[in-house]
Amino acid sequence: MTHVSKKKLKKKVFMRVSRQLIDTIAGCPSRRGRQFLLKQLLTPTEQVMLAKRLALILMIQKGYSYTTIGQTLKMTPTTINRFWSQVRQNKFSAVSYTKTKNVFLETLLGSIFPDKINKRKDKK
Repeated sequence: MTHVSKKKLKKKVFMRVSRQLIDTIAGCPSRRGRQFLLKQLLTPTEQVMLAKRLALILMIQKGYSYTTIGQTLKMTPTTINRFWSQVRQNKFSAVSYTKTKNVFLETLLGSIFPDKINKRKDKK
């Protein structure tokens, strides 16, 4: 698990460093540059955590079953349900299912479940 300090930043400082992070990532002109930057900024654990979170949100938006999500991302039904509720409440409106993300998701799933890529079941 990643370590987060228990010492809270002041809101003004947090907003300033958050904007700086976003501006720094957005300022990278190429995918390769953004990838290099994120590899420098994030630990391998943080990279996996963020990638799994994005994949989870996209899979929920696409309508994959809890079973498929759990097997693919190695997540518990409790975690999936927590995110499912948040997706339904539109808490991840900035992460929308687009054609670009479709390629990412289909590549991820295709490498793990090549014969099940289009087979979706009910929520549970």
